[in-house]
Amino acid sequence: MHRLFASLRWRLLLGTALWVLASLLVVGTVVWYVFKEQAESQLRSELSVHLNQLSAALEWQEAADDVDAEGAEDGLFLASQVQLSGRLSEPRFEQPLSGWYWQVSLPATGSQEGQQTPQSHYVSALQSDSLWDESLPILPMRGIQQWWTGVRFIDDEPLYVLQQRLRLADEGAPELLLTMAAHETVVQGPMARFTTLLVIAFGLMALGILAAAAVQFRAAMSPLQRLVKQLRAIEKGEKAQLEGDFPSEITPLTEAFNNVLGTNAVVLERARAQAGNLAHAMKTPMSVLSNAAATDDSELGVLVREQVGVAQQQLNVHLARARAVAQVKTFGVRTQVPPVIAAIQRVCTRVYADKALHWQVDLHANEFYFTGEEHDLQEILGNIFDNACKWAKQQVRITTQAVDGQVGRAQWVLICEDDGPGIATDQINSILERGVRGDESAPGSGLGLAIVNDLITVYGGQIQVQRSALGGALIRLQLG
Repeated sequence: MHRLFASLRWRLLLGTALWVLASLLVVGTVVWYVFKEQAESQLRSELSVHLNQLSAALEWQEAADDVDAEGAEDGLFLASQVQLSGRLSEPRFEQPLSGWYWQVSLPATGSQEGQQTPQSHYVSALQSDSLWDESLPILPMRGIQQWWTGVRFIDDEPLYVLQQRLRLADEGAPELLLTMAAHETVVQGPMARFTTLLVIAFGLMALGILAAAAVQFRAAMSPLQRLVKQLRAIEKGEKAQLEGDFPSEITPLTEAFNNVLGTNAVVLERARAQAGNLAHAMKTPMSVLSNAAATDDSELGVLVREQVGVAQQQLNVHLARARAVAQVKTFGVRTQVPPVIAAIQRVCTRVYADKALHWQVDLHANEFYFTGEEHDLQEILGNIFDNACKWAKQQVRITTQAVDGQVGRAQWVLICEDDGPGIATDQINSILERGVRGDESAPGSGLGLAIVNDLITVYGGQIQVQRSALGGALIRLQLG
């Protein structure tokens, strides 16, 4: 999960996904609400049309002269005076419990013209066949017409209700209360279908937007991937500078980086030249002092020879280290390893021709590279091969292997073995130190492996000294 959020691409994609989903949720909610309002408004208009049809079809009949006073007092005769001259156009009003209902209510005690009857005093006079033996509720009104939603009816089912007061033009006719109602499923059914279609449509839209965003992010990140690839190639020495066309946002970065590489190369080349000049300038005075003290056996002559030797050792070590540091910081330089191994093998064979050494060279590939200058690789391998030839009796074995390096760098391992006397166990850990030799009787300054160790350390490699199965020393170094 941490690696997922470490990716800029996934961060952008996740942020876009959250924003798109939140936006679609808000827009979908608004669209759903507007559709619901439109559906309810359309239902109200339809009920209003039916209400007008009902009003037009109502008639008032005069009461008969033989109605008794008690019946007139109760107002029961009024129901028989309200007549419906025709049927309404909606057939669902005639289907029992169809969800579409109408009802005409009259005052229970009669009403005089100009007076308003409370809702609690109304009784049902006429109703649709769809009501069966039920009656619609009489709701409180604040005006001539009132609209309600969610009115509870049979089995607590919700209704949309449109209710209106009506006073017929006939003389003596009381105020009527007309009620039109429709079950909530009339709106909820289309709303459920619309919601399903809305979710599907917005879901596909979200997937399309996210897919387009993913493609755009991939296209936007491809120049950065090319940049990283070229940087790794520069790190490995396969390229000297960044090349190719990059977007205008990245071009200043590539130009600045190339300028830094150029400046760095010039500065380091000057530093190497100055180190070489220093070595050359010191070489003549050191040689004069060494030659002058060579035949002087006095205490002063011995002291001069010792100190000149120490100074030469220190100078060689620090110059080698400065050269390695300068070269390892210079990008875009690499050297093929097999030709250097072959060249050093030929030189050592000539130098130690009196030993008639048998060389066994086993390379893991015909081409593999050292990320550095050829001169540095020659110095590393030259010291190792020379040390093996110096102590070997008859055989020197060189083996290379490929290993996985860090940050995508291909690395390799070289193992150099000889069949000489080997290195004492107590000297294995100190043989890489400056001035330490495995055998004081052999010629040398003890700087060869020390310089190799310094160079390899600066290049980020490793060196190990062990005993070989051949009987002598085994030196294992890893470089890239």
